[in-house]
Amino acid sequence: MVTGKQIRAARYLVALSVEQLAHASGVAAATVRAAEESAVAAETPTADLEAMQRVLEAQGVEFMDDGTGVRLSCGR
Repeated sequence: MVTGKQIRAARYLVALSVEQLAHASGVAAATVRAAEESAVAAETPTADLEAMQRVLEAQGVEFMDDGTGVRLSCGR
């Protein structure tokens, strides 16, 4: 499962605002902010994290499986 830190870093990589990510993922902006600030991924519903992750991956972000970071895909 992705972490809030990864969501925040990924959002910055592709220059999306909180509001843009919220709109594209169908998640409330307050939920995006809370996920990014949370130290515990379990505090954010899994479906919301997955929705945000899908949007960011569609923008070319790759999430490291071990939860340590993100990067832009080579094909971007």
